[in-house]
Amino acid sequence: MNTVISAMSLDYPSDKLAVYLSDDGGSYVTLHAVREAWKLQDCGVPFCRKYELRIRCPESYFSADKESADEKFIGCSEFAADRQIIEVIN
Repeated sequence: MNTVISAMSLDYPSDKLAVYLSDDGGSYVTLHAVREAWKLQDCGVPFCRKYELRIRCPESYFSADKESADEKFIGCSEFAADRQIIEVIN
């Protein structure tokens, strides 16, 4: 799912990019994962674009050292509030 989210967050015209996920239909886990990725994409991708974050994969972003990942936004209450929303969704 990190690959799907990363592809959705590319700065590329959406009419020229399609993301396909091939699945044998044997598990609802894939469907659930895509739904979760879609929820994150609705607010996570704009969050990354707004703050020009280089790490767009949620798993990598939240496992990185918090202070080094958010270094230029320390003390920014708007960033902290937006980040907290993303953490709840993730």
